This record gives sequence, C-alpha cells and structure tokens, in this order.
Amino acid sequence: MKTAAEKRYHNKVAALSCVACRNAGRGDTPAQLHHLRIDQGTGQRAPHALVVPLCAHCHNEFHADQKAWQMRNGSELHLLAQTIIEAQK
Repeated sequence: MKTAAEKRYHNKVAALSCVACRNAGRGDTPAQLHHLRIDQGTGQRAPHALVVPLCAHCHNEFHADQKAWQMRNGSELHLLAQTIIEAQK
C-alpha cells in the first residue's frame, strides 16, 4: 500500500506529462506511471519512488520492445533522473 507521501509524489509525476513525448518535442501528453524494475523480476513489486511518466502509447511501446524504445528515447535511469529533478520543482 502507498503512503500519503508516495501518493502525492505519484500525482506530481503523472502531472508532468509523458517524459518521452516532451523530450521528442511532441508536446504534453497525458501520462500514466511506468514503474522501473531494476534488478527485479516481473512478479516483484517495484518501489513506488521508481516511476516515470509515460503516455499510454509510449508505455505500450516500451513493454513491446524495451531495448528499441530505450534506443529511441533514452534509458530508464536517465528518464528517472530527469523525472526526479522535474518533480522537485
């Protein structure tokens, strides 16, 4: 279960709009949260702090071919760092 602070952070991150679309110059698109599963299996819960905002299209493309998506849009870790910085503003 998420804490109140985690819920506030998730709301702030989702309000940023899709990080990949903004970086590519496609403007602000509504975002959903993509959880990073660093060194975790798909059945394990990802930490609530490891999230980036992706639109439904980018999120689906990421899960269809992670390697190709990251070649086009940047690594998850790079996008996570950008998201953390932007969420602090």
